[in-house]
Amino acid sequence: MTIPDMTRGRVARLLECGIERLRFYEKAGLITSPQRAANGYRIYNPGQIDTLRLIVNLSNLGFPLDSIREILTLATGDRDKCRKVESIAEAHRRMVRSKIADLEAVDSILTAKIDACRKTRSGPCPIMTDFSHVKQSAADG
Repeated sequence: MTIPDMTRGRVARLLECGIERLRFYEKAGLITSPQRAANGYRIYNPGQIDTLRLIVNLSNLGFPLDSIREILTLATGDRDKCRKVESIAEAHRRMVRSKIADLEAVDSILTAKIDACRKTRSGPCPIMTDFSHVKQSAADG
């Protein structure tokens, strides 16, 4: 199915993102400036829409702007460039796994504090007491 030229609002609805997000990607230089219709509306061509779809999907997966920019330069699809994209994706996955480990540590701390709170029937709140005296944890990283 060929995608027709679309206004920014239609592209935003198609990609399920806000118009401001599309403006940001344009200002960041991730896409070429769309042409303007006689009424002044920006009109995105199918190639720009495909690029925006890639950008939005990568952004939704948490890729940083620099990585998205680099991936866009590698978007021709030959095998050597694909390996570079794979390398970028692998680095991002390592970062995601590190964040997951940090969040699991936070979850463990919170679980212990909540359990202590539930077991305490009198005296000061264990969560307030512990958190006001706790030193830096892995989550402060």
